Amino acid sequence: MAPSARVTSLEALETFKAALCEFATGARNALAGVETELARVTDWLEQQTAHWRREIQKREESLIRAKGELTLRRYSAGSGTKRDCTEQELAVARAQAALKHAQQKQEACRRWAVRLPRDMEDCRGPAWLLGGMLDSDVRQAIAFLGQKVTALEGYVAVKAGPGPAAAPAPPTNDS
Repeated sequence: MAPSARVTSLEALETFKAALCEFATGARNALAGVETELARVTDWLEQQTAHWRREIQKREESLIRAKGELTLRRYSAGSGTKRDCTEQELAVARAQAALKHAQQKQEACRRWAVRLPRDMEDCRGPAWLLGGMLDSDVRQAIAFLGQKVTALEGYVAVKAGPGPAAAPAPPTNDS
């Protein structure tokens, strides 16, 4: 025969069952939030990649213009005279630095585009397992608790039996 359980409070079992239901709901919501966040990050990375691609094009055009202005400044003075090209040289240096910055950002986006899917799968694997547990194990545990609480309530009702017999009513003097 199975050992007997010492259940001292059906209310505690009901509270535990409610807490388990609340946990399952919260965990499902968290998993949905994680999936939404992963999709948001993927979209953001695609937007950043496109943004830096456009920025590289703009910055290459700016560099070409700055180099053209420098060349024009150097050779427009005619032969024999040297013109001050400091401003144009600074503009070329700024354009080169801006282009290098954009290229670094694009390279970072490229590296993340390779790495992100692997990292997302590392996240999705445990999340998938938790989702499966919520859908099967926790659901079964909640049903099991419900059945046991119902059985224990029935047991308590049988054990208590009907209340003590009602005492006869005292005679009344209506005459």
